[in-house]
Amino acid sequence: MIQALRQTQPGTLDPMFAEDGVLDWQIPGIASRAPQAVLSLADGKLIAVSRLSGFQSGFAVVRLTDKGALDTGTGFGDGRGFVQISFADTHIEIIFGAALLIDDGVLITCQYSNQSEASSGRALVRLLKDGRLDQGFGRGGAVFFNPLEGGTPEQTRNMRSRRAEQKSAEDTRAHRKLNGRSHACAGEQPDGKIVLITSAVDFSFGDFKGQLVRLNPDGSLDKTFNGTGSAFVELADVAESYGRGLALQPDGKLVVFGDYREQGANGWYVTRFNAQGQQDAQFATLKMPDPQFALTVFDISVRAKDGLIALVGGVFEDFHTGVGMISLLNRDGTFNRVFNQGRPLYSKLTDMGQQWSRCAFGGDDGDRLIVAGTGGSEFLTAHTVAFTARYLLTGALETTFANVGWAVFDDRNWLDVTSDMALTSDGRIVMCGEHYTGQEINPQAGWMLRYLT
Repeated sequence: MIQALRQTQPGTLDPMFAEDGVLDWQIPGIASRAPQAVLSLADGKLIAVSRLSGFQSGFAVVRLTDKGALDTGTGFGDGRGFVQISFADTHIEIIFGAALLIDDGVLITCQYSNQSEASSGRALVRLLKDGRLDQGFGRGGAVFFNPLEGGTPEQTRNMRSRRAEQKSAEDTRAHRKLNGRSHACAGEQPDGKIVLITSAVDFSFGDFKGQLVRLNPDGSLDKTFNGTGSAFVELADVAESYGRGLALQPDGKLVVFGDYREQGANGWYVTRFNAQGQQDAQFATLKMPDPQFALTVFDISVRAKDGLIALVGGVFEDFHTGVGMISLLNRDGTFNRVFNQGRPLYSKLTDMGQQWSRCAFGGDDGDRLIVAGTGGSEFLTAHTVAFTARYLLTGALETTFANVGWAVFDDRNWLDVTSDMALTSDGRIVMCGEHYTGQEINPQAGWMLRYLT
């Protein structure tokens, strides 16, 4: 009886998935170590994206059955169950995330660099339902965004030098903030148009700014959006900002977040654009000052029925300890007063704490908030484990989940870092991530798991 209860209790590993709920990432024929993004399909099957090893390499897209096996019977990847994507002279540095499209295709957002063109930035890659590149989208299935495009040669040289210094600093922090990249960079609107949050140089002022871009289904700029196809984020008293993530509200408005940098006023922002591409004056743009760079916002989610906004991230107290942050905003950007009495919720679930890097509304009517992240400090330590938790929308943990409201995945042979999370159509939680040894800055292996709910 006790064993039967354990196999059905929310927050326990799903025994029907892979090996007792956990899949070791070993896909024959693919030179990849770990999955960085996961999507759940309507039938319970999964799509995972994994960066390929090597210089000037691309990524693999893998389709799995609802049991966690390679899905070789549907024609995806010519029946192999996976495809490998690469572009000439282009290196895929980071997989940000993936999104399902109306036509059952997949949209993948990544960071690229191209030596021959001396460019780097974000890229959108569009796949058809069977895994082939959509040749009708952009250049052979991809659109590349160079943040330095549009300036004079001298302006471009100056900004390239400045960007290289910033990127070096960002990369150093990224190796330490192992779960620190948002996956919510792009999505599809109901009319088939695609929106992306990125960063680019506003050469009229000479500074980087968060930039919202809208594309037609063929990858061309949608000139009906702000008259140009794109719009910069404008913040009072802030010259430099970066776009990190976005979410679509039910009425078509776009909530975006990112960080800003100004002497004495570094921090994070949340703002909103209307469907025409103008920043929405009806939204209470939020600025969260953070002069010590201690706070990071990793992810955003919007509840479909009413536009309620969740933001998650965290801070580090010291070398060993992380503190998770959850904020819940009303659709107009004001703090939701039911959740934690209208304040951001900072909490540690264990003595070593954790940071939240993914969030999603779940439950019967979107009345629960599911969060996932990584435990411990921003450095790899013995406390680097994968966390997930389920909260009521009051800010209280739902204790029916794993008896305490949260669960830990700890492979004793590895240090476990969470990369992504998705919810199945029946509410089960799928997570994927990377295994580290503690001696390397690159993952040595990968994992995927599924929790009952």
